[in-house]
Amino acid sequence: MKNIVEEFVWQKEVKSFIITFIVGFVMVIYTQLDTLTLDSLKDGSYWGVIFAGVRAGIKGVIELFLAWFNK
Repeated sequence: MKNIVEEFVWQKEVKSFIITFIVGFVMVIYTQLDTLTLDSLKDGSYWGVIFAGVRAGIKGVIELFLAWFNK
């Protein structure tokens, strides 16, 4: 189990987080383009961070279980 945790690569996870955040952020902006205000931009940023965080957490847990069961 210790080897699985040591294989966690921060650069890979941060890169995945940033890509997810940008995609989520752009999706929110695109749907709100005609009614874009500073408040809606701020709300989109919050939802993007929440979405990326939840996705990264779920992805990490799934990868950990897959690595654990495949050994």
